[in-house]
Amino acid sequence: MRTPSMRKHCSGQARVTLNGKDYLLGTYGSREAKQRYHRLLAEWEASGRSPSFRCDPKVITIVELVAAYLTHAKTYFGEEANSEYFRILPAMRAIKNLYGEEPASTFGPLQFKALRVHLMKPIRKKTKDGRILERPRSRPYVNRLMKHVRRLFKWSASESMISGSIYVDLASVEPLKRGRTTAKETEPIQPVAADVVDTTIKHLSPIVGAMVRFQQLTGCRPGEVCSIKPAMVDRSTGDVWEVKLTKHKTAYRGKQRTVYVGPLAQKVLAPFLLRDANSNCFSPREGVTGVPPVCFASKSI
Repeated sequence: MRTPSMRKHCSGQARVTLNGKDYLLGTYGSREAKQRYHRLLAEWEASGRSPSFRCDPKVITIVELVAAYLTHAKTYFGEEANSEYFRILPAMRAIKNLYGEEPASTFGPLQFKALRVHLMKPIRKKTKDGRILERPRSRPYVNRLMKHVRRLFKWSASESMISGSIYVDLASVEPLKRGRTTAKETEPIQPVAADVVDTTIKHLSPIVGAMVRFQQLTGCRPGEVCSIKPAMVDRSTGDVWEVKLTKHKTAYRGKQRTVYVGPLAQKVLAPFLLRDANSNCFSPREGVTGVPPVCFASKSI
């Protein structure tokens, strides 16, 4: 999208059109008009060229906030399969459905709590045979969704779309506490038993089985296994190889992530290091047509 230019209005003033609205800047060709033009343009760019730029905070609706925030989130978080963007969507969908047409300025702690009550209701889904299944949301999950809602208002305040006092009021609402709500509690997530992993690998394609075994032996994340390339593997470090990951969960914070590969994991990884240096070691799609020989590590960990 091209940058809107400054034009001469019939009144003799300079004008610029942003989001379909004309802004008069002063006498055309004057220093004052040029300053106002560059200042207004900078503010518009800083807003991400938001359709709600310079709208009256009292008339901006919830659905407009949600639309602007999702546009920002898609750029900020990206659209990878495990992106935070997709975790935001259920919360944004819920507040849009319940309060979408309401002015954002009227949203306060009461509406926030009402939205939470709405989210605590079980998810209803109709099966092919006409039965209605209900799946309750857990207390931690509801708290996470409400955190996303607060973040929506925090971001909107930082963009001067609404008053920052709305976010301050919402932040005063305590999250749901264990044992003090009717929301479902969840059990702690435990590691999968080693014998279950061993049994499962027997039913996987060789390459996917190698990925599972490598993850089990190194403790790295599934996405990290998929991203490993031969060029990233440092085998000059002695008995334990090092894999320097360029993309990982905390890369945006400037942190480094190294996966340490011991002797057992090396046996799993070694056959896949014969590929081109900048090709992914593990490619599950190759399991359909056959893969290089894979030497699985011992089951003993």
